[in-house]
Amino acid sequence: MIRNAREQMSRINEGYGRFMERMSRVETFGALVFSLILFGSGWAMAWYAHIFSPWLENLLGLGPYDIDTEGEIRWRRMWSTAICLPGIIASVVLYMSNRRK
Repeated sequence: MIRNAREQMSRINEGYGRFMERMSRVETFGALVFSLILFGSGWAMAWYAHIFSPWLENLLGLGPYDIDTEGEIRWRRMWSTAICLPGIIASVVLYMSNRRK
């Protein structure tokens, strides 16, 4: 039973690896859309974390929270852009270079 579960998890892992390898090459329009959604949603979640985190903490009952200051929001937005924007630009550039070939 454990062997079957391990083999099934191994097949899932291999399938996930093949999918991510295919999507990371950004050769098709679907891969471009997937990449843009992935990086864009990460960017949006980090950009609006001052809205999501109090709501999520309240929903999960994690207790009182401190409201983010304007400086914390600015830093979070700067870092979310610095981390996610290169991925968005790289995806578009890879797609355009693969389409030219």
